[in-house]
Amino acid sequence: DPAHFESRLMADFGEALGLNEALVQQAKLDEHAESRFERFEEGGRRAAAEQRLRALFDVQALLKAFVAEVSAFGESTAKDSLPRVFIDWANDQMTHKHVIF
Repeated sequence: DPAHFESRLMADFGEALGLNEALVQQAKLDEHAESRFERFEEGGRRAAAEQRLRALFDVQALLKAFVAEVSAFGESTAKDSLPRVFIDWANDQMTHKHVIF
């Protein structure tokens, strides 16, 4: 079951990969993942799996690409563009809005 395997991966590697803490905690509560899939314990299997996940999901590259895209915000930015949607989200959701600039 892919959804529960995803939970197993998030529970075991989420903190190391810098994933959202609330989602990692939720994944740890998935009883089906716990019963169906063996944990990735410390050691060779875990290290190999973590290295593979880092290769597949390069979070630093994703963040750099996101920052580059959002930084393209300007007067002529379309309302439905990623930069505009992000600025609007930040305005609605963030207490310290200035940190995005």
